[in-house]
Amino acid sequence: MGGDTATCRSKRSGNSSRILDSVASSAPGIDAKSISGRSACISSAELTRSSRCAGTAWRYNPLRISSRRSSGRSKPLCWTTRTRSWSPSWLRRRSQKAISPGSHPRRRSAPTTGQNREARNAKQPDIDGDVEAGFEEVLEICRAVFETPLGWDDVFVDNGGHSIVIARLAQRLQAAGWVVPVRALLSDCDTPRKVADRPRERLYGSAPPKTAAKCDLNSAKRDETAAKVLSVGYFTLLQVLFLWLLYAPPLIGFLGLIAFAEIGEFFMTAHLWEFIGVGFLMYLFALVLPFASLLWVMVIKRLMGGDFYKNNVTPGVYPKWSRMHLRTWCIGRLEATALGPLGAIFRSAPLMAYVLRRLGATVGDNLQCAHDVAFSGPLDLLSIEDDVAIQTGAYIHMSRWVGQELHMGPVHLATGCKIGMRAAVANPVTVGSGAWITPFTPIISDVGSKEMWEGAPARFSGRYTELKRTANRCRYDYPVQLMETLNILMQIFLDFWLLVVPTAAVTWFAVTFIPLRETGLASEYFKITPLHEIVWQMGLYALITPWATVVLISVLVCLFLRCTAASPGLYPSRGLKAALLMYRLKKMNQIQRLWTWTITGQYLRALAGMRFSRVGASECDVMFNLVPEAASADAQVFWSNGGFTNMLDYGAGHLKLRRLDMPANFFSGNNCVAESGQFPTNFLLGVSTPGNDIQFRRQMQSRLSEPITVAGNPPVKFASADFEAENEAHSLPSLPLFLARVFLNDIFSGGILHMPNLLAYVVLYTFLLRLGAHLFVSAFLALILAEVILVVSSVTTKKLLVGRWGSAHATPFWSWRHFTYFFAQDCFFAWCKIPLGISAGTVLSNIILRWMGCRIGKRTLLTSPMQASDWNAVRLGNDCIFSGVMQFHTLEDMTLKVKQTHIRDGSAVNFGATVMGGAVIGPETTLFPLSMVLKEMHLPTGTYWGSPTEPVRDIQNASPFIAQPRPGDGHCKLYGKAANRGEPVNEAHGAT
Repeated sequence: MGGDTATCRSKRSGNSSRILDSVASSAPGIDAKSISGRSACISSAELTRSSRCAGTAWRYNPLRISSRRSSGRSKPLCWTTRTRSWSPSWLRRRSQKAISPGSHPRRRSAPTTGQNREARNAKQPDIDGDVEAGFEEVLEICRAVFETPLGWDDVFVDNGGHSIVIARLAQRLQAAGWVVPVRALLSDCDTPRKVADRPRERLYGSAPPKTAAKCDLNSAKRDETAAKVLSVGYFTLLQVLFLWLLYAPPLIGFLGLIAFAEIGEFFMTAHLWEFIGVGFLMYLFALVLPFASLLWVMVIKRLMGGDFYKNNVTPGVYPKWSRMHLRTWCIGRLEATALGPLGAIFRSAPLMAYVLRRLGATVGDNLQCAHDVAFSGPLDLLSIEDDVAIQTGAYIHMSRWVGQELHMGPVHLATGCKIGMRAAVANPVTVGSGAWITPFTPIISDVGSKEMWEGAPARFSGRYTELKRTANRCRYDYPVQLMETLNILMQIFLDFWLLVVPTAAVTWFAVTFIPLRETGLASEYFKITPLHEIVWQMGLYALITPWATVVLISVLVCLFLRCTAASPGLYPSRGLKAALLMYRLKKMNQIQRLWTWTITGQYLRALAGMRFSRVGASECDVMFNLVPEAASADAQVFWSNGGFTNMLDYGAGHLKLRRLDMPANFFSGNNCVAESGQFPTNFLLGVSTPGNDIQFRRQMQSRLSEPITVAGNPPVKFASADFEAENEAHSLPSLPLFLARVFLNDIFSGGILHMPNLLAYVVLYTFLLRLGAHLFVSAFLALILAEVILVVSSVTTKKLLVGRWGSAHATPFWSWRHFTYFFAQDCFFAWCKIPLGISAGTVLSNIILRWMGCRIGKRTLLTSPMQASDWNAVRLGNDCIFSGVMQFHTLEDMTLKVKQTHIRDGSAVNFGATVMGGAVIGPETTLFPLSMVLKEMHLPTGTYWGSPTEPVRDIQNASPFIAQPRPGDGHCKLYGKAANRGEPVNEAHGAT
């Protein structure tokens, strides 16, 4: 996509002889010999140069290709000169209509541009001559949904076809017998006439879908003893016992430190240098913690499976609540315990590979794996060869849910493959050598060598080849051990000055607010001082210390980022410059997590080097992997929480740093990936949607572009409102409302929100000591009671500030309701994080969520219960499994909207699948990985994939997961045989 990397792609960039072969085999009237070689096919060519990054790649730019028709005459085929597509213009127009997908999470009114307004006012007369009798019902349904007198040839998007309207239209048409997915209503069936041309059928019934059936091959190999189903109560009891075993060492260590160390005397009498020394010792202990956790995990694995490294599990299909389900959950907690501390402390590729090997995975040389990659399932089923890159937020899963069954199988990543940001690889899959999986692409069947796959469901889109000169330029001659040692020492040195020293200084200074008075000895402070004085003094201490520490560290880190700015270009992955870039990326992510969408956070981003046309004129939340000196933002820019950017694109051999320019009226939705480049103005990138400037490029600098709203994967355009008119319609907030936002978010949530944790524990511990309880017992009871009090406080805060609001409500952005709603969520995240994090994947987490107002049925499991923060909008039935992304609130036209989502009994939402507000998912429904359910979309019972979702059809019984065919392979869609040859085809090349 840039730099010195040549990517031969049919949609994004490149020129490949295989694409020409595909054209020859699929286009009638073209002689394959006329385009078989470059010397014969290109009558005139020019070399064009890509200058988007520091490295450049020279490419052929074919201008004309001769095609030999049956009459013997030659007719030229014009080829586009744009970088994103090197295919014939007539072929590109057809293919884009066939595969353009997507949807948008924000509800918009009809377009208000002048061109569209004139088009609506001057409607063409209906031509009904070629519409069969009896299909007038299609036009009536369309007019009823759009509430507009549509004609047969009126395009839905041009007449207000935003996501909710399109979802409703798909539902009404489906009920009437026309099963048209949302994607089709925005592409090849975008008018009532085209919908009526489709055959009328009913595909949905009460019978369970075929894809929920067991895979006979895996069932035959499974461990029947592990397939035995346990009762829910016994299953939960075993989970609780395992958690006690897993967390016993850190719990005992913490209680021993509190009970027997003279912490009070130290805090009252120590000098600054003593605080710094103790802080550095605690930091060194934190450096050892990942390896101590790994050792304890290996001991538990030895007790469970008889081996320190391997889990010794048998792949197959296992029922819910079985022994294998329990064991897989335990293995997941063990892997998270070892990988979590490592990712929080270190940025080291060799250390990540070392820990993965100790957890059972087969890992080759030079694995470049992001610290937050989501691994799931036994890692001894994962094999990774040399020079593999796995980017931020990717999913590597050796286990997944299909209905009420757990499917387990191997995953193999071959040499040189690259798993893009937020992409997913689900078992059983082999990704070929040199393959590239683009962002948000779910791979659920085998991928060939040097292939590029994109979209949801995944589609083969071209060939991918790295230029050799890139590898030669980024070669590092120093030993890997030496470079990694310098990397670790650099991180320790920087952390000492950016983290340890500021924290020690603030802690030492804040102790002056705790007077000793007549107590005499500091060691007797907590025993003699009246309890109300302890509460007041410790409350003041807890008020000052966290907030001042966060502010001081944030300022120092931002100054460090500004002074160590990097230039766009190529960096060797094993060099110190690349290590410094990754460390700076980690620090910037930490700053954004601390300050999220606060006003202070914008000024800190500007201090770190990010360029704003007007600081404070935009709403910036968390955008992971942001490199501040290479990013710029205009006024009226909005980032939603949890977005990503791939401006630092790292592979196994080198890193590519590129610029990201977000112009006026740029909006990025939750969980999206804004890759890099200059995006157009008036541009909205929807929830869970990838985007880059190859797909959407800025056209003019002198004027604003037409409003563009895209969502899905690949993105598709929806109807969009006039952004400038919306901005002018909003009035400035009042001063009290502005100050309330600053207090709740910048001051209270920024650092003080964690004060009750410390205060509650100190008061309870002191109270129990004065009752005569043992030190160890007092420390343990205070820990349990403090968590109970915090959970109750979170529930009370929600009841008082939110109440029952949030089931089907809306409020302006600048409103008390909006700020108090998110403040209650901040309290929930801070006070319920520990109990919900420990109980994740068990039915115990449902107890707390029900107290918060969620409606959750029996025997329902949530992999990440902290996501259920839109409490009154959560409604899950019995026996559900939710491993996806809950996005039940949206910000539309500077208005917060929340609507209840209902997931009925027995449904399974796989990892990475996004479910939006107002959706209704039928019983016994399965969502494949990285699916996206739009707002107010209703899904009958079935199995779905895609972004936006569409039914999975023609599934082969041998495997519930298949992939789209490669262009030109000549595959039979239903029977998996090569066309006209009768030869069997690999399942990886199957088709829906």
